[in-house]
Amino acid sequence: MKPIKANAEQTWKQLEDVLVPRLRLSVNDRAVYYHLLRHSRLEGRRQLKFSIKRLARAVQKSERPVRDSVRRLARHGVLRLIRRSKQGHVVDVRLPDEVRAARPTKAEHRELERLRSAANFEQANFLHKQATAPVHPYS
Repeated sequence: MKPIKANAEQTWKQLEDVLVPRLRLSVNDRAVYYHLLRHSRLEGRRQLKFSIKRLARAVQKSERPVRDSVRRLARHGVLRLIRRSKQGHVVDVRLPDEVRAARPTKAEHRELERLRSAANFEQANFLHKQATAPVHPYS
């Protein structure tokens, strides 16, 4: 069975709207995750093999912050470490909606849907005036 490529637009929206704020990902964590996500799930592969040294070079960071970011992402459940050896790490890169800790609560989900529907300019009726409560001059 051929793996299905993830929808990049939807993935980035979920990443920026939900995953980053909820998990409080740092700039280094985001750079590492973006790189791993781009070379795995957005190309139709679920797993990715990489070395910390090459990953650090790719995201233009030193090895220690990259290693720490990989560990943090694995602790949050964004990456699932399958194998670690001197040849490199093999990880299962998860999409933002597959990360359990980043799933929005029902109230947050309703708020996101309300904001999405309010941002639809094609269906907005700008001529409709909303009823407002009268303002008392001395209140």
